[in-house]
Amino acid sequence: MSVADCLARALAAGKIDQPTADSALQMHQRMQREFTAETGPASADAAAALAAAKALRASAAEKVRNATAQVTAFRAGEQRLAEHPMGRLAGLMGMITRDFWRDSDAFRKLPAESAVKSGVSIEGKYNAVVGQLYRKFAYGMEKLKPGFFGMRDRQLTAIDNVVRELKGVDTGDEVARAAAKGFKDASDYAMTRAQQGGRIFNALEDWALPQFWRGARVAKIGFNEFKRDIVGEADRGALTIFDRDTGRPVTMADRDAVLDRAYRDITVGGGSSAPFSKDQRTFNFGQGKDGADAWLKLQKKYGPGENVMSMLTGHLDRMAHEVALTETFGPSYEANFRALFKSAGKASIPASAVGRLNPVRAIAAGLENRGTVEGAWKVATGQTHPVHDDFTTGALAGLRSINAASSLGRAVLSVLPTDTVTQLLAANHVGMSGFGHIASLFSGTVSRADAVHLSIQAHNVMDYVNGVRDYADHVSLLQATGKLASGVVKATGLEAWAKAGRRTWAGDMLNLLASESDKSFDELAAGNPALRRFLDQYGFAAKDWDSLRGGATLDLGGARYLDPNALMDRDRALYERTMNAIQEQSAYAFHQPDFRLRGVESGAAAGASGLSSELWRTLMQFKTFALSRMTTQMMRVLTDGSLGNRVTQGLAFLALSAGAGAVSLQAHALVSGKTAERMDTAGFWARAMAMGGVAGLYGDLLDAAMRGTRGAGDVMAALGGPAIGMATNLLRLAIAPAREEFDPTTQNVRRNPLGREVVSAARTMTPNTWYTRLAVDRLLWDKLQTLVDPDYRQSFARAQRRVAKDYGQAYWWQPGATAPGGR
Repeated sequence: MSVADCLARALAAGKIDQPTADSALQMHQRMQREFTAETGPASADAAAALAAAKALRASAAEKVRNATAQVTAFRAGEQRLAEHPMGRLAGLMGMITRDFWRDSDAFRKLPAESAVKSGVSIEGKYNAVVGQLYRKFAYGMEKLKPGFFGMRDRQLTAIDNVVRELKGVDTGDEVARAAAKGFKDASDYAMTRAQQGGRIFNALEDWALPQFWRGARVAKIGFNEFKRDIVGEADRGALTIFDRDTGRPVTMADRDAVLDRAYRDITVGGGSSAPFSKDQRTFNFGQGKDGADAWLKLQKKYGPGENVMSMLTGHLDRMAHEVALTETFGPSYEANFRALFKSAGKASIPASAVGRLNPVRAIAAGLENRGTVEGAWKVATGQTHPVHDDFTTGALAGLRSINAASSLGRAVLSVLPTDTVTQLLAANHVGMSGFGHIASLFSGTVSRADAVHLSIQAHNVMDYVNGVRDYADHVSLLQATGKLASGVVKATGLEAWAKAGRRTWAGDMLNLLASESDKSFDELAAGNPALRRFLDQYGFAAKDWDSLRGGATLDLGGARYLDPNALMDRDRALYERTMNAIQEQSAYAFHQPDFRLRGVESGAAAGASGLSSELWRTLMQFKTFALSRMTTQMMRVLTDGSLGNRVTQGLAFLALSAGAGAVSLQAHALVSGKTAERMDTAGFWARAMAMGGVAGLYGDLLDAAMRGTRGAGDVMAALGGPAIGMATNLLRLAIAPAREEFDPTTQNVRRNPLGREVVSAARTMTPNTWYTRLAVDRLLWDKLQTLVDPDYRQSFARAQRRVAKDYGQAYWWQPGATAPGGR
């Protein structure tokens, strides 16, 4: 009986489906052609039949693994939803992102083996996986990272050679060869993880090299040229056009229809956000030089252009998301999520878990409802990314970047004191010496080199945007303004502070685990009860602690650390649980938006999409700082322990926050050219508490409003985001002459209000840093004001009288003066 007959019988009996039968028959025919060259026809037929049978068995095993993983993930999800003490919706959110109920008594009472405690969220698993992928590609990321003005020519050549190496071409470029190997290792690792999680890959899926077709770019060039380029490469054998409906190369009769559909998919929907879905694998580039050259030609023309490195690092990021989604919700993760989301119903927190009068219920109502769960899911699945090159998207994103560049110049003066307080509190909470951690942070004990050894120094994917130009005929507003904002943030020290905080926290936690490894699990209860409580919160039992403390350690700079890489190789599940716990607790130490808050910030939680999403992002700019404080320190204060304990923690948080705010206020005064403010008034401490608590980056704005130097309209405009702020400035400019005309105080004297408003608006929107702003204000903007404002002397005098009367301050560098102490 022939192989075809066997397959026909299996198909008729319902043992296999038609696609499987077709795949096996095609495999048999290919193998028969290959074996015929080596043996006679009979032997070739037998060998081919054996190969097809093995492939069929492998396919069946894949399907069994897929179905088993899907069912297992759903059952695990149901268990987590059912066991969560705050209700099913809280359990579902905890599967997606950080569970902000871990400090509650009801959560702590769960048994250690509860999946609610020990289960890792999508975000936690993603962080662990992406760290591994970046570690494998670290050499290429370091060598091919662009500078502020973009990539050097030799880097661009090396990146092209990376693509050629991935396609099997020996370029002789050692940097490209090493980088390609690292990317391939990362891709293979991610693909293996996904397959182990039940993912079935077909002929149209390949994680080895991404494709990224930009819809706006393809639409601008047009269908005819797009088709001509694709067909030209296909005719010379550099790529194969697949029909996604059949999973086979397209026939000549169907080619035009397939290309027309591909064009519509790319230009209308932009393609799927998942790595290498069928929609994006219509075009299969061949191996070798021809395939590599075709990929480079078409992707540089219709895809990322010169930003190939940004695409590669972004691809690793999406791989990590896919692995995390597959391992948490199953290979068909969308189906399982929808089923669990439907069964979760509305948020319902039992009265036995949280008192009915506890304010935490209000936080949960706003940040853990069906909308925020949906928003967090969209972040996890990559459904919230803006469309690149769309004019409105670029304009609004550009406004946000300009606002960041002009508003964050002094943010480090607010962030550094408040983050110091939260890091102190977070360190003490997990059994670490709070003051020792702060000393480590400021002394740089955990260096960047140490962080690399510990694999806790993650790269920022956005750093890999090459420059402001993707193509020879196109300058990206989005990237140009983004580079500007990024440069200002770096210049202020804010980025350096954030990176130092992240690596120091992770390093000190690994040091804490190593330094306490001489104690058994039971001994920790007396020796370091806070650390024992931390372990209990994440479901670590005695056997888990024994495995952690018995593992390898690293000695770096005289300090001993738990070696996360050795733990990863020895026990991946325990590694991911450990790093997830460390990562989640770091959110209490410093501002760190999670999937929940990113869903709120993007508008996904409110159902916004397209233009409404961009407007929402504009409205929400900088708001996640306050929300982050609310979902971390405030949740801890309101849920941790008895009422007396919560009151004590609340008072400590308020007192330390007020102290941090006081430092910020005085620092702001000094860099603004003023002397220190009096601290013996209730008003000062009220403003200090606002700045040091949840006000965050808007602390100086609220401070100005409380001082009376900014009107209600100014405050509301600034809180409304950059678009509203710019609209307000433009409106003020437009009506300035009319306002002056009808203002009775002018007494028919024209004072050129338009000039004043132009200078004021330009000053507000100009990028600055905390250490340059005062000099620029005095030597540029004050001088411009004297040229356009006949009333400038009175304006400067009023400012001096106001700070002296209200706050007992003076100017050490007076408005309008060329030098400190001058007039």
